[in-house]
Amino acid sequence: MRKDIPALMNAADAFVMSSAWEGLPMVLLEASASGLPLVATDVGGNNEIVLQNKTGFLVPSKNPSALSKTMSKMMDLQTYERQRFGQDARKYIESHYSLEQVVNDWEDLYRNLIQSHG
Repeated sequence: MRKDIPALMNAADAFVMSSAWEGLPMVLLEASASGLPLVATDVGGNNEIVLQNKTGFLVPSKNPSALSKTMSKMMDLQTYERQRFGQDARKYIESHYSLEQVVNDWEDLYRNLIQSHG
């Protein structure tokens, strides 16, 4: 258990996740909220968080060559380009996964269910 994850993310230039399988990984949400550009394998819910060529890059799973090339591609970007990816990642997370947005989504779901079942 680590308690310094925010400090580690704030010290990073990008975030890489090389999973073979996932659900909706909290760590990608946290990295995005920290303003990090992302490189992740295209498994599970990763493509719901990593918007290709906007917040980062997705690569096929179990393909170390593609992963390493894409990691290099990320680090070869100009600093301002990586920062733009990170800013877009943070904005996306805030607009889709903030507590306020999640509560609104649940309220909308319940309202729709109540209306459809009279």
